[in-house]
Amino acid sequence: MLKIKGKIKKTVKYISNVLILLVLLLNSSSMVIANEIVDNLQTEKAEAMIETELTKYSNYNVHEQKGSIVQLNVKTGIKYPENVQTENIKKSIVLLNMPILKEELPERVEVIAKSTKATNGKEKEQVSYAYDKNTGALQITTSNEENAEYVANSKDEYEIVAIYSENTYEEQNTKQEATMKIAVQEYLNNLMI
Repeated sequence: MLKIKGKIKKTVKYISNVLILLVLLLNSSSMVIANEIVDNLQTEKAEAMIETELTKYSNYNVHEQKGSIVQLNVKTGIKYPENVQTENIKKSIVLLNMPILKEELPERVEVIAKSTKATNGKEKEQVSYAYDKNTGALQITTSNEENAEYVANSKDEYEIVAIYSENTYEEQNTKQEATMKIAVQEYLNNLMI
């Protein structure tokens, strides 16, 4: 009777060890599969994109008022990899530190939305923007409150006109050095990319 109990205990212990090994093996296999899925998702995710171009720089002298004008073209949107399903952009925020000319920030900035197709599928839509002339920070916000469908390969496009004081005016156009910082935040279903 003792021999049978000993064999049963060994058999139960063997079976339980095999079951534990199987559980560990299945668990580690699922971890590997989960890691592969996460890696694929991370390599195939959407990216926010931004393009900036200086389209105009000139001095003006109109009715005894002098200054400089800088015009920028900014395009934003989302770049999707080929096999990734596209999503609506819920909100787009462009953050820009305006160029400094002769140690001066623009006195005034105007933003004209040429297209907001990437965010809300519309042409020439009014956008919300705020300019702080003390810091030179410009923020442009475009929203998709109507939950418009994503328009493939589209971009939001803005013309930014910066008007500088008389201190930046020069009788002859000369080469100016100016730098600026720009960033874009795109929100898909409340997730920022």
